Amino acid sequence: MASNYNGYSNYATWRINNDILSKCDFTEPIEAFELEDIVTTVVFRENEEQRLMQEYAAAFISKVDFEELAYMINKNINL
Repeated sequence: MASNYNGYSNYATWRINNDILSKCDFTEPIEAFELEDIVTTVVFRENEEQRLMQEYAAAFISKVDFEELAYMINKNINL
């Protein structure tokens, strides 16, 4: 895991963590695919009729390293 942007591998990964996942209260370990489901639900739930914006958002989300985010969240859970 390279730390190229504020301790994360890239800007997209940091930004998704900062803007969306930091508002979640994780108390159990989580898998990367579960994080991706959370993010896509949050991003697309209010924008269903704005196709171009959704395509740009999907391209941005595809850059996110969800494995890295799962590792960071699970590392910080107080079990």
